[in-house]
Amino acid sequence: MGSAPTPEAMDATVRPATAGDVDALTRLFALPERAIHRLLHERSTRIAAADGDPIAALAYDWWEGAVHVTHVGGDPVAIPDLLADPCRVARRRDAPIEVVVPADDGQTVSAVETGGFERVGAGPTFDGRVTHRYRLRPGEH
Repeated sequence: MGSAPTPEAMDATVRPATAGDVDALTRLFALPERAIHRLLHERSTRIAAADGDPIAALAYDWWEGAVHVTHVGGDPVAIPDLLADPCRVARRRDAPIEVVVPADDGQTVSAVETGGFERVGAGPTFDGRVTHRYRLRPGEH
């Protein structure tokens, strides 16, 4: 990611997403509004904001013995800070954390790999978009 500013340099803060963030989440995740409402009820969702403006977001859940990051979008510089919360959950449960990333999203792939995640296989296909699964094992986060 080269010389991109860190989230701290941008004064980014991470906080839980709320119903007031629907428009920002729709833009950051490129999902329809109805899907965002469902996401807010079914997943833990976090927003990274710089100067009050949402710049990135992440949604995750716990199932089948792992923390699963199901959605990530926005400025890849903020992704490491967004991953801190699901990593805490994974550490508490001594479990791996998995992230699904669109294969053609090079910046997000780079941010996830820089965070120590390893590609472990194919992920689901969403609307024809191929994804890859990345995993960080217990003790690595």
